[in-house]
Amino acid sequence: MTQTLLIVFILLAATWLAVKAPARVRLSRAKHRSLAGHARIAKRVARLIPFYDFDESAFFDVDGAPGEVRAAREQGFERLAQLFRQNRPHSRSALSELKARAPTSPSSPAIACRSSFPVWCGSGFRRAS
Repeated sequence: MTQTLLIVFILLAATWLAVKAPARVRLSRAKHRSLAGHARIAKRVARLIPFYDFDESAFFDVDGAPGEVRAAREQGFERLAQLFRQNRPHSRSALSELKARAPTSPSSPAIACRSSFPVWCGSGFRRAS
């Protein structure tokens, strides 16, 4: 009796595996190559990379460009910030409201800015309302 139940259990497990395995293989092969790997591994590697940030002088001169290029970048950024302030007057208040309502506990997701220039770039768009 026990041996019969064991054989039935093995046959059911083999049948279940024969049905599920091909679908799982198709799903794994259908993923884009950039999704290969594991999210936990990526998070561990990201923790090993030190945080860095650029100030205003490095923001426009990050690639060692000549002075006139740096000045053109500053002027272009200021024009962009001015356009943003004129064309999107409610964005700043909406962002402030969203940040006020965002969860702050470490166990809950929060709004994050992933950029090499988060401090200076953000201040450029908040300079005037």
